[in-house]
Amino acid sequence: MYSFALRGGRWSLALIFAALGACADQPPTTAPAAPPKPNFGIGPIITVTNTSGGTGTGSLRWATRQATVYSVILFDPSLAGATITLDSTLKVGPDVTIEGPQTKGITIGGGGTTGVVDLAGGAALRNVTITGGKGCVGAGVVAWNGHVTVEHTTVTGNRAECYDALGGGIYADSLTLINSTVTGNWSRLWAGGIFYRRHLTMINSTVTHNTAGSGQAGGIDSNNQSTGVLRNSIIALNSGLNCQTWAVLTYEGRNLTNNSTCGSSPALVIGDPLLGELADNGGPTKTRAFAFNSPALNAGTNCNVTADQRYVPRDAQCDLGAFEFTDFTTVALTIDPNTRVDATGRALLTGTLKCTRDGSFRLALELHQDQKVGNEIVDIHSASDIPVNCSTTRKSWSATMVLSNGEAYQAGAARATAQTLNTPASVTPAGVASAVKISLTRK
Repeated sequence: MYSFALRGGRWSLALIFAALGACADQPPTTAPAAPPKPNFGIGPIITVTNTSGGTGTGSLRWATRQATVYSVILFDPSLAGATITLDSTLKVGPDVTIEGPQTKGITIGGGGTTGVVDLAGGAALRNVTITGGKGCVGAGVVAWNGHVTVEHTTVTGNRAECYDALGGGIYADSLTLINSTVTGNWSRLWAGGIFYRRHLTMINSTVTHNTAGSGQAGGIDSNNQSTGVLRNSIIALNSGLNCQTWAVLTYEGRNLTNNSTCGSSPALVIGDPLLGELADNGGPTKTRAFAFNSPALNAGTNCNVTADQRYVPRDAQCDLGAFEFTDFTTVALTIDPNTRVDATGRALLTGTLKCTRDGSFRLALELHQDQKVGNEIVDIHSASDIPVNCSTTRKSWSATMVLSNGEAYQAGAARATAQTLNTPASVTPAGVASAVKISLTRK
């Protein structure tokens, strides 16, 4: 039996774990957490060939019963994108990996009647969606002992419904979450998204829109002596608290939340991530994309994850969370071929621009002309930058180019360049170089 002291008005967990111990295959342990390491062992490969939620040959439950340490459970290619609805919680043995197809993944559901998966230490999930779970603890994923890993996976639509429920999406002793989304889960009392007992490592993952009762942490919750490391992740827009305050959280890279409930750190930015709905944005599992003006865009530092949840390559300056933005605004620039110089020697350089999305930035412009001075060819040039408003309709721009030191443009050939300047992170820089013909305006 495990007893936890009252913390900040929180009820004792003694009765909860006394009740859970009666039904758990492996009771929780209070041993110190081992350093979290993803453990996708390569051993015997077992292939699931049908979508049965029962025990028949070729079913997922049949495969887990055949598995030994370091087994990898795969799925026949014909099952890519399929849903397996279980008739009871699926128990996964130690150091066993369940890996859905990388193209469309696999959905494992509890049908709203049972918990979904019970992972033993060292077990791992990759390229799967865990949904429709119902239980008291870890309705989507429960892992009583040891360290487990969840990667390229979405945990959504799971409900911990008992009076003292915790961990609507995930309950784990020790957990590494990489390139994964935990969203839309619910707990009657504590931890709508994730409850962990000892240690959490979260890398380029998103925990959002989870709900917990009584003003508790809709996002992540943990025990008093637990630790957590978050790197380039999003924990935002959960009900009540995004994080319970007694968790000892270390932030690496840069992370994003919408309030101060996860503490403070130079590596923790507060702002609205501007997330979209959970949707099929490609890859094995659904994700929450973010808007082009989200503070998550290009905000990561010390990026060491080369692809996002969908296996889309990440930039060197990665985005925060499980989704890497790719819908950058592109700019089409032109320079008109003819430029006129007035009586004062000022040239009027003109052109057009068009963008795939409305936006404002500046254009840096240069006009060059080679002139013979004595026995030398000298580059006579001027530069300017102007503000522009770009839209999906082609617009004209113009800039007056002024020389100094008594220089003057001559009628004849010249060359001009236009380059975007001070563009937002969502705009792909653009530039154009063009030959132009200078003509002089008569007095």
